[in-house]
Amino acid sequence: MNEPKDGLDPIRDASREMERLLLDVLGSMPGTAITVFDRRLHVLLMSGAAPFDMGIDPAFATGRPLSELMSSADYVRLEPIYRATLAGESRTDEQSMLGAEGVWWLRTVPLKTRSGTVYAGLSVATDVTDRRVEELRRLRIDAQLERARRLEAVGKMAGGVAHDFNNLLAVVLNYSDFIADALPGDSELQQDLAEIRRAGERGASLTRQLLIFSRREVARPEAINLNEILSNLEKLVARTLGEQIELTIGLADGLPMIEADPAQIEQALVGMALNARDAMPEGGSLTIQTEDVDLDLDYVDMNPQAQTGRHVRITIADTGHGISPELIERIFEPFFTTKSRTEGTGLGLAAVHGVMANASGHITVYSEPGLGAVFRLHFPAAVDQSEKVPAPGVAAPADALQISPGMRVLLAEDDEAVRRVATRVLERASFNVTACADGLEAIERLEAGERFDLLVTDVVMPNASGRELADKAHELDAWMPVLFMSGYTEDIISSHDIVTENMNFLRKPFSGRDLLERTRQALGLGG
Repeated sequence: MNEPKDGLDPIRDASREMERLLLDVLGSMPGTAITVFDRRLHVLLMSGAAPFDMGIDPAFATGRPLSELMSSADYVRLEPIYRATLAGESRTDEQSMLGAEGVWWLRTVPLKTRSGTVYAGLSVATDVTDRRVEELRRLRIDAQLERARRLEAVGKMAGGVAHDFNNLLAVVLNYSDFIADALPGDSELQQDLAEIRRAGERGASLTRQLLIFSRREVARPEAINLNEILSNLEKLVARTLGEQIELTIGLADGLPMIEADPAQIEQALVGMALNARDAMPEGGSLTIQTEDVDLDLDYVDMNPQAQTGRHVRITIADTGHGISPELIERIFEPFFTTKSRTEGTGLGLAAVHGVMANASGHITVYSEPGLGAVFRLHFPAAVDQSEKVPAPGVAAPADALQISPGMRVLLAEDDEAVRRVATRVLERASFNVTACADGLEAIERLEAGERFDLLVTDVVMPNASGRELADKAHELDAWMPVLFMSGYTEDIISSHDIVTENMNFLRKPFSGRDLLERTRQALGLGG
């Protein structure tokens, strides 16, 4: 056996074995890259997970300058950090490495002799991509939840004032009609009254938009085909856009039905077209397409307001001026608008947001300044439902109605001004009206044996609600038609068990014509 000549071979072997062991340990740490570099910025030791090694073997990297082992952009960014480390500083920050996908948390520490002299630098990089993605996802969800809470607070405020505001508008609109009817047609005051009516109608429209946004407007959902809705709206949308904007509509075959209020859907689509037109003042193109899509768990994970399953998607893309990132977060807020006071109220997209929520759907938007905007509206496909049976007492058979001049109407309305308006409108149409200030007074009339051809009642009243009054009326006369009316929001009306598919309902504020049309429909006389 040959003996080692200088006695150092076992020491060298042990050193090499320790180095291999250290490299194995470093290389077994997933998502962590460790690099030791000398004062010339040459590699002394590198683990195989280094984010900038581009797949280079650690043994090959040893002794080579860092500038050769990473992209020039990475080196320019990291060299000052390494120099600072060799000057005795410890640094911690995040870096996006070009040599590897993702984000890395970087920690550099100077290595010193016992006397305190820095002889090398240690860099520890940890892959935090998944953590950062999860943080961003959580931040996005938190932002969406915060926006939902903010919108819900505004919705509650809207619902709180809607009833009184709608009652006031009903009085304004109807009394302007009364005065207009009493004046000669060529009176100078007719124009003033027309302005009053236009202002009242605009107020009623704004109230309705706000209630739609806040999901508190009474919705009448039914099974509808979005292709048919778009086909019927195509000419109207084209006229709305004008000749400068090219409209293209693509309808996918075999779309499933959705469950939604057709009037609200039409309002939302026309509103989106108006919004697109305003974004293209110099002309452009608007494309509307329908698709049958399946939303999976990954999609819902990124869009927590969505639900999995089959959906109908409407994509609305324009070539307008686009929306900046800071504005995208606010475009669905009520009263937020980038237009002048005379051009917009800030309720258009807010109302669309509410329509989507009413239909259990959701809306997303992608846009960049100068590149237009793409809105995607997702509606869940309707599920099969058993045929619904009409509520008893809502509509009587034709032969049960004794139609004759001077029909008697029992009117129950707690707001005095609205009660006077409704009484006046009905009496001018030759109805014989008995007006009551609340539900209890109306019930007493019925129990006293008075007979009526129609009950017109507010939903929410003191002493006895409209539902209680209607139930009492049907105990005495099962076929008595009932016309409900309210300016309250959907959640309050629903709590009184009023909203049904075949009910007769009149939304406040109403015009005299609205009241008479609904009255005749309830009586089976036609609109």
